[in-house]
Amino acid sequence: MKKIFLSITLFLGVFGTSFSQVCTPFPIPGGGFIYPDSATNLPPAYANSPYETVISFRIPTDTIYLGFNVPISKILVETDSITVTPPLTGFSFNCNPSNCSFPGGTEGCAKVSANPTISEVGVHFITIIAKGYVDGGLFGEIEATREIIDYYKIDVGQPNGFGDLKKLDGFEAVFSPNPSNGERKGNVSVFAPKRGRAKGKGFNPNGALIWEQDFDLQEGMNNQSIDFGDFSNGLYFFTIQSDFGITSAKVVISK
Repeated sequence: MKKIFLSITLFLGVFGTSFSQVCTPFPIPGGGFIYPDSATNLPPAYANSPYETVISFRIPTDTIYLGFNVPISKILVETDSITVTPPLTGFSFNCNPSNCSFPGGTEGCAKVSANPTISEVGVHFITIIAKGYVDGGLFGEIEATREIIDYYKIDVGQPNGFGDLKKLDGFEAVFSPNPSNGERKGNVSVFAPKRGRAKGKGFNPNGALIWEQDFDLQEGMNNQSIDFGDFSNGLYFFTIQSDFGITSAKVVISK
């Protein structure tokens, strides 16, 4: 079982080093070992919009090697071991720690970035080879396991997803205050070219859905309140989708 947990966590710190700390680990829901996990997978990307998400993980303290329960020295992902099929423009995976070597019993994170183009709409599969090491005493560190992680993907959709504020057919939304500057209550002003229904969604930097609300739209300007009080500091992504358009915006929460 612990070997399985090790294999789940091995993929994280890969593809390049960073000049400084590129991300900060966050608590993993339910005491798991990684989030997003393999079932949740990575959040979608959108063509012509910069893509960025953070993966948080927790490395086990030990694993099974030659039938014995032994401490994990580290897991290591070499930067040339990752493949993306088909290729994705600007794809990078930067680790914290920056050398992509994660000691056993530690927490860390990795930032995934890309700049997908319209020609890259579709699913891009990620394959990573990760190595787990144990202390071999006089023999130094010994590679105890090698895992191929091939179930992660980035699904690139048509434009008008996350990104800067966009306007389609007279449909637009503005969030205020932005930055929030300590305000618990915010407002989204939605200009609609006609009456209709809309669904608002908010996502944290890790792609997790943290706000969702349906509302009726009248022709012209509509105002809807939003509670920022439970949001942590950071950059959030909001979309408003209706029958006649979709618009999105980035909102900075600062307390």
